[in-house]
Amino acid sequence: MRPSPSSHFALRLLARRNLCSCSTTKMGRFTDLTGQKKHSLTVIGQAGKDTRLNRIMWDCLCDCGGKTKVCTGDWNAGRTKSCGCYKSRKGANHPNFRHGLTRTSEYQYRKRLQPRYGLSFEEYELLANLQGEVCAICGREPKGRLVVDHCHSSNRIRGLLCNPCNRAIGMLQDDEVVISKAASYVRRNEVSHVPTQ
Repeated sequence: MRPSPSSHFALRLLARRNLCSCSTTKMGRFTDLTGQKKHSLTVIGQAGKDTRLNRIMWDCLCDCGGKTKVCTGDWNAGRTKSCGCYKSRKGANHPNFRHGLTRTSEYQYRKRLQPRYGLSFEEYELLANLQGEVCAICGREPKGRLVVDHCHSSNRIRGLLCNPCNRAIGMLQDDEVVISKAASYVRRNEVSHVPTQ
């Protein structure tokens, strides 16, 4: 009993779906990929055909010196990027490595500068250099990083302070009169310390 035309067409369609794109040819010929480079791989020659999956395979040389086989479909789609060494590379050796600070508090502080103060990290470093890497009030080097001090009403950046000075003027609500009175109070009650024998 012969299969009906509709079932014959369905079988052909199913077979076509099971084929990889690398089995399709144009005018009976395939594109020679030898010499092409993508990511860390360079095609060095054809590796034959995977008859089980009907795929044309290519021998590829990785930048690390390793070798691997890639089918045409995976090569054209860019799915295979290395011989497998990407997964074993860590830190600065990884191709996607940028700065290595993602999980550090320093990086999180840098990310907050732009949305909170409209200040890039390069501008922050320039301001710190202009201040000599010291607090704009006490003139001391901070134990940690210098923090950005800004006017809470106008959001204007006033300078970089150490954490104690920034907290102090914040506790005094940025009030010049109160800060002046606090300075007068300290001067008025300042006692010279006499070293003990």
